[in-house]
Amino acid sequence: MKKGKHLVSTNDNYSPAKLPESGQAAIAQWLSDHPQKPARGVYQEVTTLADILPKDSLKMYDEHGTLIYQMLDQGMQTTVPLSQISQNLINAEVAIEDHYFWTGPGVDITGIVRAALANLTHGYVVEGGSTITQQLIKNAIVGDQDTIMRKLQEIILAPEVTRLYSKQEIL
Repeated sequence: MKKGKHLVSTNDNYSPAKLPESGQAAIAQWLSDHPQKPARGVYQEVTTLADILPKDSLKMYDEHGTLIYQMLDQGMQTTVPLSQISQNLINAEVAIEDHYFWTGPGVDITGIVRAALANLTHGYVVEGGSTITQQLIKNAIVGDQDTIMRKLQEIILAPEVTRLYSKQEIL
């Protein structure tokens, strides 16, 4: 059994890529089916954030270390430790995407309402209201379908992700 921080405790039938897509009852059922603390004596697999994030693209090199092939069927993905990313880039990302990132709970209800009103006023999407934490949840857990259910799932999961993971791990 994996140890450490976990997003949800799961059973063998759990697929971390998708949550149920219909109704609040489905979310309530999902939450009751996936308790945070396993029952005494019951083995449950723990899914960590690293388990559900995209993996690096497959890369092949020749004997001289020259890249000769990179599999891009799921997009180009190369993991870079946060310590190797410029602090200016980190600051810019936070300033543009979520200026309350370092101090907020992972969800910004005011931002969601502001974006919804602006989008309704214009008749199309002109701004987003998701925090960086919600964007992580959308990309790694619930998917990117444009539904109110997805937004509710993000709102429910964001405080838990913020509680379980450091801001550096979320970035």
